Amino acid sequence: MIDLARLLVLARKVALKSPCRFKIAAILFDGRGRVVATGYNHLGLGRGRMGHYTTHAEADALNKIRKPSRNLSMLLYRMGDRLVTPCSACEKLIRAYGIKVVRYTTKWGT
Repeated sequence: MIDLARLLVLARKVALKSPCRFKIAAILFDGRGRVVATGYNHLGLGRGRMGHYTTHAEADALNKIRKPSRNLSMLLYRMGDRLVTPCSACEKLIRAYGIKVVRYTTKWGT
């Protein structure tokens, strides 16, 4: 059984690690609710025309697992009361890793 409240507490702790203005966390968990990997948004290497490159939380978490898996789900968490959804590049990456369910936070909860 998935304990969503426990996952949200963990997501908040992970998001606090982010040095970025918008603190976002991604939690990968299996069908039993066991956490497989966590990630948060942070500055990457180098600079582009628009400023520093950013590693998104989704990519950070997915980079920590060895191979795609069909039995994992993802929770995206953003501190504050704003909606967080994956960007188009992260959506493609999530699909490539076989993640079918992505839950995300809104100002009304998950």
